[in-house]
Amino acid sequence: MVTKSQKTKQSPELKRVLTLLSEANNLKARGADALFDRVKIYIALFTDMTYREHINRFDDFEVADILSREVDDTPWTFLELKAIYDRYPMKEVWIERGTRSLANDVQAAHDMAKPKGERKPRKTATLAEVEELKKEVKRLKAENRKLRKENAELKQQCEMVPA
Repeated sequence: MVTKSQKTKQSPELKRVLTLLSEANNLKARGADALFDRVKIYIALFTDMTYREHINRFDDFEVADILSREVDDTPWTFLELKAIYDRYPMKEVWIERGTRSLANDVQAAHDMAKPKGERKPRKTATLAEVEELKKEVKRLKAENRKLRKENAELKQQCEMVPA
């Protein structure tokens, strides 16, 4: 919960993000009629660095997972809804055709994008390969955190320097 003193210290960017989240929650209460508007807000938040800092997540898949929880009242994930929006960005189309129909179209287009002959078979990994990849991911995440911290420190130093 945000205290009164924290509210007064919030940056304008964070206030904007919190307002968007509140608006999305209000739209969620309206149900399917407001899904397009919610998706539009969540897409804006997905690319918003202030939102990512607020939730302390910077990996696209982690952010998408958090946003998927916001649309858990639908049968689609955030990324699926984003794909529908990317292909059909007009609210009128969503209302006229319905989200399920649009989702089926997007899935069919995705399935047709690669002819079966061009698809590569899935590779089966050994347990050792999986463990090695997990270590690499852990190392890269640590490096990413270090670089983000360094970037934040540099930003802070730049803000202290008079223009």
